[in-house]
Formats: sequence, C-alpha cells, structure tokens
Amino acid sequence: MSNENLPHPALLLPTVMQAVLSAGALIRAEFHRPGGPRGTPGKCPVDAQGEAELMQSLLALHACDWHGEELPRRKMGHSDCWVVDPQDGTTAFQRGLRGSAVSVALMRQGQPVLGVVYAPCAPDDAGDLFIWAEGMVPMRNGKPMLPIGPRPAPYEPMEGAPWPAQPASPKRYDHATLIALNEQAGDYAAHNHATFAPAGVLAMPSIAYRLALAAAGEVDAVVSLTKGLDSYDIGAGHALLHAVGGTLIELNGTPIGHGQGRHFHGCIGGRPEIVQAVQERGPKGGSRIKRHPVQPKRRTSAIGPLRWAQGAMLGLLVGDALGSQVEFLDPATIWARHPGGLRDLLPGGTWNLLAGQPTDDGELALALARALVDAGGFDRDRVAQGYIDWLASGPFDVGATTTSGIHALAGRGKANSASQANGALMRVAPTGIAAAGDPAKAAAWARADAAMTHPHPVCQAASAAFAAAIAAGVAGANSPAMWAEAYAHAGEDAGGMEIRQALLEARDGLPPDFTRNQGWVLTAFGNAFHRLWREQGFAEALTETVMSGGDTDTNAAICGALLGAAYGRDAIPLAWRSQVMGCRAVRGKGVAHSRPVSCWADDTADLAEALLGCQMSVAQQHEGSFASTRNNDEQSGVHRNQSCPNYPDEGFTDALLESDGLFTFTNEDGHSETIDFGALSDALEPPPSLFEGRMTLGEDEDGSGYIPTRSGTHTEREEMPSLGRRSTVHDIVVTWANELLDQLERTDAATFDKWLENQCTEMNHLFLGFIRGETRSDYKRSSWNTPQKLGTSIRTNMHLDSEAQLAVKQAFMITAEMIIRSILECKGKPSEFWAQRMDCIVDALIGGLTGDAVKGDSLPR
Repeated sequence: MSNENLPHPALLLPTVMQAVLSAGALIRAEFHRPGGPRGTPGKCPVDAQGEAELMQSLLALHACDWHGEELPRRKMGHSDCWVVDPQDGTTAFQRGLRGSAVSVALMRQGQPVLGVVYAPCAPDDAGDLFIWAEGMVPMRNGKPMLPIGPRPAPYEPMEGAPWPAQPASPKRYDHATLIALNEQAGDYAAHNHATFAPAGVLAMPSIAYRLALAAAGEVDAVVSLTKGLDSYDIGAGHALLHAVGGTLIELNGTPIGHGQGRHFHGCIGGRPEIVQAVQERGPKGGSRIKRHPVQPKRRTSAIGPLRWAQGAMLGLLVGDALGSQVEFLDPATIWARHPGGLRDLLPGGTWNLLAGQPTDDGELALALARALVDAGGFDRDRVAQGYIDWLASGPFDVGATTTSGIHALAGRGKANSASQANGALMRVAPTGIAAAGDPAKAAAWARADAAMTHPHPVCQAASAAFAAAIAAGVAGANSPAMWAEAYAHAGEDAGGMEIRQALLEARDGLPPDFTRNQGWVLTAFGNAFHRLWREQGFAEALTETVMSGGDTDTNAAICGALLGAAYGRDAIPLAWRSQVMGCRAVRGKGVAHSRPVSCWADDTADLAEALLGCQMSVAQQHEGSFASTRNNDEQSGVHRNQSCPNYPDEGFTDALLESDGLFTFTNEDGHSETIDFGALSDALEPPPSLFEGRMTLGEDEDGSGYIPTRSGTHTEREEMPSLGRRSTVHDIVVTWANELLDQLERTDAATFDKWLENQCTEMNHLFLGFIRGETRSDYKRSSWNTPQKLGTSIRTNMHLDSEAQLAVKQAFMITAEMIIRSILECKGKPSEFWAQRMDCIVDALIGGLTGDAVKGDSLPR
C-alpha cells in the first residue's frame, strides 16, 4: 500500500490519546476495587475489556492490521499495524503495585511512527502520560520531552523554532547513573550491584512504562531480561525512544526491529552511550534473596496527600544523604570543597557511603515508619523493639543520647534526661504522616516517641510541634498553617514555651551558629521552620542548610522532611530522590557500610503510602477526609463547621466532593446536587479559572499591579485599576474567593476553621497597620499580596478612621460565608446571577470595612 494513501500519524494522535486515557480509567477503577483486581494470575478481565475498547476506537480511526496481547490478531497485509498492550505489568498490578501501563504504537512498515504510554496509577492517581507521533514534539503530561541522544526524530514545526534546539550531550556511567529493572529488582540487589555498580537500580513494573521513563530522561537505561518479549510490550516505548534520540536493542546488542511474529530476547533501552555501557556489562539473571518491601494494605486515590507524604519521607532521606557528605565540617571548609554549593548526592563523604545511602537519621526514621505501619499506628513496644533491633545491627553512626536511650529501652541504664540533642526530632516525621490530618494525635505520638530516648521537655516539645506541622502539611495545609499547628501543639510546659519562642524567632531569622553545640535540637528546629516560614525552595533550602556546617545531615534531614510535607514529592530534585530509592547498601565491592534490608530506602514511596493508611480509615469515618492537592487535582471532603458562627450553617453541605470539575454536595433536602465549575467559572469577571490554576495578583518591576489572564503569561494581562476604585476591590474579592475555594477543597472542617480564623486575625492586624500608615515588611510574601493591596487601598483612598477599631476580621469572616454560599447556590443560574452576587459581596466587604457590615442572610436569593 502506498504511503501517499496513509494518514499522517500526527492527525491520529489526539484520538489515540483519548482512547488510551479511557482504557487507563478502567485500570484505575479496578486498581481501587474493594478486594483487589479480579482475574487469575497474569490475567485480568479489565485487560480484555480495555483492548476491546481500544480496538473499536483505533480501527474506526484507521482500519489496518491489529497486533494486541488479549484479542485475536488481524492480519490483512496492511503496511500499518496497531500494536497494543491494554495493560503491561498485569501481574504487578494484581499484587497492588503502581506502575502498570497502557501501551499503543502504530507501526508503519515495521517502524514506529506513533507511540502512547499511559500509567494510570503511577506515580499516583494523576497518572503519567507520554505521547508522540511522527513530525510532532514528544510530550509528557503536556510538557515537551528533551532529547536523550544525538539524533532525535525530526520535528515539522507548525510555528516557532524547531525542536529541539540542540541534541543531548553524552553522560558518564557513574554513581549518578540510574537503571530501571522490574519490580523484583530488590530481590536481586547483590547480583545487580555486582553487575551495574556504581549505578543505582530502580525497581518498577512494566517495561513499557520504564522505556517511557527512559525516553523522558527520568532514568538513563532500562533493562528487561524477559525471554520472548513481543512488539506489544515495547512498541510504544520504542516509538518514544526514537522520538528523543534514544536506543533500543536486544540483550545481545541486536537493534530492535518489528515485524509479524517477531519476538525479542530481552532488551536494553535509553541513552545510547549508557545502553552501550550496560550491554557491555552483560546483564543476566542471578541469585535471588526476597526483599519483602513494604506494600500498603490499602492504596489511596488522594493525590495530594500521597505526594506530600512521599515528599516528607523522601525529603528527610535526601537531606540526610546530602548532609552526610560534609557532616561535622565548618562552613569555610565546606565552601572550599564545594564553591558552587553542594548540589549533588555523591559517594564518600564523612562516612564513605554510597551516593544516596542513609545515615542513622534516615535509618531510624525508616525503623519508626516500619513500626507504625506494622502496628497501624503508634505502639510503644513495637517502636522500642524497632530501635533496639536497629542498634543491634551495628550502625556505623549513632549519637550518645540515642545510644543511652535505646539501651534504657532494652533495660540497661537510663535515658539522658538532661540532653537537648536532635536525635528524636530527626526521626519523627513518620508520625506526622501516619496521623495526617490530626495534628493533635501526631503531637501526642511524637511526644511519646521522644520520651523513649530523649526525655528532656524541649526535645519532647520539639518533636510534638514538628509532627503536628507534618500532619497538617500532608493533609493539605500551607506553610503558614503548618507553622500555626506547630505553635498550637508545642505543649504548655516549659519545653513547649521554649519551642513556641523558637518558632517566633524562626520567623525573623536563622539560628545564629550551626557549629556551636551542633547537635542542639533548637538549631535544626529553628532552621527548618525559618525556611518553611520564608517558603524557600526545597533544593535551595537544603543546600544552604548543608553549607552552614555542623550537624549537616540531621539539620538537612529535618528541614527536608518539613519542606517535603509542605511542597510535595515533585519539589524534590528528581536526581536526589531517584538516587535515594536506587541505593541498596548490600555486602559487596565498594560498599564500606553494608546494612540490613530494613535500612534500605528503596521502598520509600510505598512506605509513605502505607503510613497514610494508618490514618486514612479514621479520617474518612470522622469529620473531614484527606485534603485535595494544593492545585486541586484530587478528591477532598469538606464539612460544615459548627464552631465558627460565620461559616455557612444552612444545610448546604455535610460533604463536598470535587471530581473532574464537578463539586457535589448534599442540600437541605438530603439530596445530592452537583455544580459544574467549568460553566460557573466562565461567568466570573475576570475569570478565575477555578480548575486550571488560580488567578493571582502580581507586580511589575516598577511596582504597578497587573492581573494575569487565564493564560498566566506576563504579556497577556489587564492593567490593574488604580487602587481605591471599586473594581480593584472586586478583583481582589475574586482572588479571595479562589483562596477560600482552595481551602474548602483541601481541608477538613477543623483545619478550615483554624485557617480562616488565623488568616482573618492576621488580616485584622495588617489592615489596621495600613490604616495607621504602618509598614509590615514581613507581609510582603506572595501569599499576602491580596490583603496587602487591599489594605493600601483602604488607607490611601477610603480615609477610614483608625480610632474606630474597625471590625475588619468580622467583615472578612462574613465575606467568606457569602462567597461559600454563592459558590453553592449559583448552580444552574445564569451568569448575571453570579455577577450580582459578586457585586453584593463587594458591597458587603466595603460596608464591613467602613463599619456598616452587610449581613450574609440579607443577600438576595
């Protein structure tokens, strides 16, 4: 058949992508099915169902040959052939592992011209989508993928510059190299170390998904030892590698070529130079020692909490690994060795470790996390036994206070009650994850944990406050709210008073000296909360922490856990978290300190998800459920708050569930109703783009304001009206509505109440300060952009009398109520109704700020 009569692959890609997403939705639903996926080992009904749907859609799009795993193949001698695996990695999927993938390729005369790989449940339920068609830019989740080799596929630009600007530069095969094997890689850790060291090895299901990750540059090479691989296993991954200039060969070095009846003896794919280096090492099977990694008893569909939980655990471990390279050194020495700042996980360091290997900080945190998962919560005896077993394993580093404390747990001596060392704080983050959404419980568990080995009141209070902040962060609280929870749960004894003072001081600056009394708990505590309060970027915060010297691994581990809970997994540099999970300290050549498997961090992602399971059932049975992500990309539960008099209390909702742009709630009659925010958002002026990123106010370099448009670009914006005009207040109220909606979507009743109360209290002080002409430089953070501008507007244009002590807080509480009511009541109403409500809200706010508040119940229905 002539190519002149064949459709251009790029024209097929949108429909293929939608068909794959639809098949992925079936897999995701089956993944969370009570009782687990149906079927027999290696076979799931959802696989055949998915292929049937794909066949119907794709053959209707382009009728050609069909080569799939589940259904009869179609051979008509067509030059084109759909090569389809409806779920690659079924066996791992049945075991409850994330990472199986839908794989669709179009082969034209045996060459891949289109490829789509979609992992619907990895790394979380947001999924991971890779697409490419001949003549197009390869994309991952809507973002262009970069070349990994010297000869990426040509791009036919419709507009702008061709892709890529330049090909990839070669990489060295060294400690930073990452190789992805199947989910059983941990069982062959010693063999893999002997074969691939110094590279790290990641374990994950699905060769299709692993090849897609190699194409995206997330791993350097992928290996499959499976004999009899079929084109449907690797076709889409091959297409993606071809697009970015990657290589795919069989284990013996033969280039992969597709055709009828072809099978392959394993494969190696990825960056060309790394593929060659791996092939030369002769990968093959070896002896197996079962790893038994942690696996959650129940997987969560809550995307945000999973990302934040993994962020807390991985943040702790990468901070530990980064800091261990320069532990106990002074800042001058560290800067001399790393003049550009320490930004890589390197082998060696103070303890001569593998790149990414934990020290006592990470190992004790892992011991605590595993004990919490085993018990389904904090069980003192089980935690104590975990610490005793850890010390008996012969760790290469352990603090004196920790040693005496663990000896006391074993019945030998007493814990050091005078020490204010940081050994309890460095390990405590898992309690916050296990008690996500319940800061009080997290604080109680953390206090009990610290009392076991570090009984000083300051150590107990520090752990309590820190765990409370983690519990709030994993449930969706932002940085100021995490700080507030730490302050609230520090305790009322002398230790709690000292920790609250430390929290206040952390807002103003860093600890004065990191090297004097370098193991002091308040140094690590103050450093972490200062950087949280400043909302400093993760990598920058950890690098600066480490460059300050002293107890660098502990300081960075504590900081990393806190910021990881605040920002989530994806804020941590990919190389850092991958090296941590790819490191296994086996007994082998080049490993100075081999460690038992319980001290390996290769199962950290699943361990964090298992920790969430300790609290999930409790949280969903009581008020509130886990929050959605701070970017509102998963479900949340929000309940009517009985303690806040200005919170809507008219039966609007007992539970609000956001899904796919729809907001479902229970009305006064007990019936379920749904709001389509996609339609509602179009009625707002300016549009807030409720489910496509929040609208925020911004400033030009000269200080003049602007409001970004839906596109969010600087060039497409509306100039902000002059301060004081009513339209300015209107725009600010729209932004305030977005902030409220964020909180409603991601917090439970108690957390929302506390957030609203705290924010309105701060606003009261802020506005009164502006009215009096005072400046508050500490409120120039982006999160306070809205009240700052409104406060300036009030002071400079409304001529309010500061002596009247205006009830600003009450006005904003009422405004919040009105916005929430309006969100729920505008369902199905014309845009004019919403515009009218916004006008009423603005009038009420201005009235409240001038001492003539409009009550929420006076709004027109």
